[in-house]
Amino acid sequence: MELAEGLRRNPVPFLKNPKNGAYYLRVTGIAVNQQAVPIPPRALDLDVRRGTGGVTLSTVDPYTALRPDIYRALLSAFDAATSGIPRVTPPAKPFEMCYQASALGTTRLGFAVANIDLGLDGGPRTAATTGRCPAAARWCK
Repeated sequence: MELAEGLRRNPVPFLKNPKNGAYYLRVTGIAVNQQAVPIPPRALDLDVRRGTGGVTLSTVDPYTALRPDIYRALLSAFDAATSGIPRVTPPAKPFEMCYQASALGTTRLGFAVANIDLGLDGGPRTAATTGRCPAAARWCK
Protein backbone atom coordinates (compact mmCIF):
# COMPACT_ATOMS: atom_id res chain seq x y z
CA MET A 1 0.00 0.00 0.00
CA GLU A 2 1.28 3.43 -0.90
CA LEU A 3 2.01 5.94 1.91
CA ALA A 4 -0.67 8.43 0.83
CA GLU A 5 -3.34 5.73 0.71
CA GLY A 6 -2.33 4.45 4.15
CA LEU A 7 -2.56 7.94 5.62
CA ARG A 8 -6.01 8.48 4.07
CA ARG A 9 -7.29 5.27 5.65
CA ASN A 10 -5.64 5.86 9.02
CA PRO A 11 -4.70 9.52 9.52
CA VAL A 12 -1.81 10.43 11.79
CA PRO A 13 -2.85 12.52 14.81
CA PHE A 14 -0.96 15.75 15.39
CA LEU A 15 0.01 17.10 18.80
CA LYS A 16 0.14 20.83 19.44
CA ASN A 17 3.05 22.23 21.42
CA PRO A 18 1.58 24.63 24.01
CA LYS A 19 4.79 26.70 24.12
CA ASN A 20 5.22 27.54 20.45
CA GLY A 21 1.95 26.49 18.75
CA ALA A 22 3.79 24.13 16.37
CA TYR A 23 2.31 20.78 15.40
CA TYR A 24 4.16 17.57 16.18
CA LEU A 25 3.93 13.92 15.20
CA ARG A 26 4.04 11.16 17.78
CA VAL A 27 6.91 9.02 16.55
CA THR A 28 7.28 5.70 18.33
CA GLY A 29 10.55 4.52 16.80
CA ILE A 30 13.06 4.64 13.98
CA ALA A 31 14.20 1.72 11.83
CA VAL A 32 16.93 1.32 9.23
CA ASN A 33 16.10 -1.35 6.65
CA GLN A 34 13.31 -2.58 8.94
CA GLN A 35 15.71 -3.05 11.89
CA ALA A 36 14.81 -1.00 14.98
CA VAL A 37 17.35 1.64 15.94
CA PRO A 38 18.08 1.33 19.68
CA ILE A 39 16.98 4.60 21.27
CA PRO A 40 15.91 5.31 24.83
CA PRO A 41 12.23 4.66 25.58
CA ARG A 42 10.06 7.74 25.03
CA ALA A 43 13.07 9.64 23.63
CA LEU A 44 10.94 11.05 20.80
CA ASP A 45 8.00 12.13 22.99
CA LEU A 46 6.73 15.70 23.26
CA ASP A 47 6.52 16.87 26.86
CA VAL A 48 3.33 18.93 26.58
CA ARG A 49 3.75 20.39 30.07
CA ARG A 50 7.15 21.89 29.32
CA GLY A 51 6.78 22.15 25.52
CA THR A 52 10.05 20.32 24.90
CA GLY A 53 11.06 17.31 22.82
CA GLY A 54 8.84 15.80 20.19
CA VAL A 55 9.13 15.38 16.43
CA THR A 56 8.32 17.88 13.72
CA LEU A 57 8.64 17.35 9.99
CA SER A 58 9.63 20.36 7.97
CA THR A 59 9.18 21.00 4.28
CA VAL A 60 11.52 23.99 4.59
CA ASP A 61 14.59 22.81 6.51
CA PRO A 62 17.06 20.83 4.35
CA TYR A 63 18.40 18.78 7.29
CA THR A 64 17.01 16.75 10.14
CA ALA A 65 18.00 17.73 13.67
CA LEU A 66 18.09 14.98 16.29
CA ARG A 67 19.02 14.77 19.93
CA PRO A 68 22.68 13.59 20.10
CA ASP A 69 21.90 10.13 21.56
CA ILE A 70 19.26 9.49 18.90
CA TYR A 71 21.49 10.85 16.11
CA ARG A 72 24.44 8.64 17.09
CA ALA A 73 22.24 5.52 17.20
CA LEU A 74 20.73 6.34 13.78
CA LEU A 75 24.13 7.18 12.29
CA SER A 76 25.57 3.89 13.52
CA ALA A 77 22.64 1.87 12.11
CA PHE A 78 22.77 3.69 8.76
CA ASP A 79 26.55 3.29 8.57
CA ALA A 80 26.23 -0.47 9.15
CA ALA A 81 23.45 -0.78 6.56
CA THR A 82 25.48 1.07 3.92
CA SER A 83 28.89 -0.40 4.74
CA GLY A 84 29.28 -1.77 1.21
CA ILE A 85 28.97 1.64 -0.46
CA PRO A 86 32.28 3.48 -1.00
CA ARG A 87 32.64 6.69 0.99
CA VAL A 88 34.19 9.99 0.01
CA THR A 89 36.76 11.10 2.56
CA PRO A 90 36.76 13.54 4.05
CA PRO A 91 32.98 14.06 3.86
CA ALA A 92 31.59 17.42 2.77
CA LYS A 93 30.84 19.64 5.76
CA PRO A 94 28.55 19.56 7.73
CA PHE A 95 27.91 15.87 6.97
CA GLU A 96 29.61 12.94 8.67
CA MET A 97 29.16 10.46 5.82
CA CYS A 98 29.48 11.11 2.12
CA TYR A 99 29.03 8.45 -0.57
CA GLN A 100 30.48 8.14 -4.05
CA ALA A 101 27.42 8.90 -6.15
CA SER A 102 28.85 6.90 -9.05
CA ALA A 103 28.79 3.77 -6.84
CA LEU A 104 25.10 4.11 -5.94
CA GLY A 105 22.36 2.24 -7.75
CA THR A 106 19.06 3.97 -8.44
CA THR A 107 15.38 3.24 -7.98
CA ARG A 108 12.29 5.10 -9.12
CA LEU A 109 12.56 7.07 -5.84
CA GLY A 110 16.23 8.00 -6.10
CA PHE A 111 19.47 6.42 -4.98
CA ALA A 112 19.34 2.83 -3.74
CA VAL A 113 20.50 3.19 -0.15
CA ALA A 114 19.23 2.00 3.23
CA ASN A 115 15.68 3.02 4.12
CA ILE A 116 15.02 5.06 7.23
CA ASP A 117 11.48 4.51 8.48
CA LEU A 118 9.57 6.32 11.20
CA GLY A 119 7.05 4.39 13.28
CA LEU A 120 4.00 6.53 13.97
CA ASP A 121 1.45 6.59 16.74
CA GLY A 122 -1.37 4.10 16.32
CA GLY A 123 0.58 0.98 15.52
CA PRO A 124 3.42 -0.51 13.54
CA ARG A 125 3.14 1.58 10.41
CA THR A 126 5.69 3.51 8.46
CA ALA A 127 5.50 7.27 8.25
CA ALA A 128 7.83 7.61 5.32
CA THR A 129 10.77 5.95 3.73
CA THR A 130 13.33 8.69 4.05
CA GLY A 131 16.40 6.70 3.11
CA ARG A 132 16.66 8.63 -0.13
CA CYS A 133 17.68 11.74 1.81
CA PRO A 134 19.10 10.64 5.18
CA ALA A 135 19.95 13.13 7.87
CA ALA A 136 23.45 11.81 8.37
CA ALA A 137 24.63 11.44 4.80
CA ARG A 138 25.13 13.34 1.58
CA TRP A 139 25.68 11.99 -1.93
CA CYS A 140 28.89 13.28 -3.50
CA LYS A 141 30.50 13.07 -6.91
